[in-house]
Amino acid sequence: MSIRELLIASSSQSNNRTFIAKSSGSQVVVYEWKRSGLVTQDTLTISGVNFNEVAFSPAEDSIAVYDQGNTTTYIYAWNKDTGFGSVIDSLSGYRLYADKPFSPSGDAIALYKNSDGATYIYNYSSSSGVGSLIDDTTGTASRIIKFSKSGNYVLATQGNSTVHIIDWDVSTGLGSTYFHPSSIYGSRYGDLSKDDSFLIVAGESSNGGLNIFPFNGTTISSSSDTITLNCSIPQSVEINDRQNLVLAGVADSTASPYHHIRAVPINSNNTFGTEFSISSSEDDLNTPDNARFNSTGNIIVFTQISNFVVQKISPSGFGTEIERDTFGGLSYADVLETA
Repeated sequence: MSIRELLIASSSQSNNRTFIAKSSGSQVVVYEWKRSGLVTQDTLTISGVNFNEVAFSPAEDSIAVYDQGNTTTYIYAWNKDTGFGSVIDSLSGYRLYADKPFSPSGDAIALYKNSDGATYIYNYSSSSGVGSLIDDTTGTASRIIKFSKSGNYVLATQGNSTVHIIDWDVSTGLGSTYFHPSSIYGSRYGDLSKDDSFLIVAGESSNGGLNIFPFNGTTISSSSDTITLNCSIPQSVEINDRQNLVLAGVADSTASPYHHIRAVPINSNNTFGTEFSISSSEDDLNTPDNARFNSTGNIIVFTQISNFVVQKISPSGFGTEIERDTFGGLSYADVLETA
């Protein structure tokens, strides 16, 4: 079997539990997706805060959330059977800027420091919280946006553009940096495939679009394929674990309705298939953010101003909408799939 086939096989298990965390205003809510739909597992409510960014630890024992009002990141204990526990740690002046701030094994966390605009990577454990500093991006103009799925790299941007790959190891920190050909203006969102073989970035231009760049561990080559999305404002990019579908949160402030969520198949030769059609109910929502797959790739979660949506997806297109709620303020979400 090829690496791609192995990834597809390992992502096809159906006995996992899927949890979704949503944060907005004074609340963080964790749902579990069951056959009957979404069931609220637990709710954390703290008056006087403005929670937005939220992230599960892949170690399945913690949830980090950023309070924008008080510019503080809080990390809470979490259990898949009992829900929220006590505060493990809190860090004033640090933000969860990264889409995936925890390393895949949960032993490190990347935090953006508001005062100097750099990302700091610390050791982390649920028993002792944020530990010693491993590395940081001060003096490099790089800002980490996520750990790669494999855990071998981090993805970062410089300023508001140029997604690039940086070697990563929890023992030695950050290593060599690899840039893609600078042919896409404003490519500040992207994702690396689970087997580290290709990078997809979203460009900010009059037509918007996605580009695939093959990666061999030392070089990001010229783009093998491009697809236009007719959207000028990218918000997020995620490749599913099977590596056969990419999800992009995009918007166009000049158009009505705004284009919201885009899903495009990825062929085995690193080319794009035909973009999935989308219902009008998703096409007229406001600027989207942090679109996510669960690990088996059969649901997606996305958020935007006043809406939180969970929807089924398959290799043939968008499926049934499972959940939508409406409330004031920008919301954020994350997905964790457990055994």
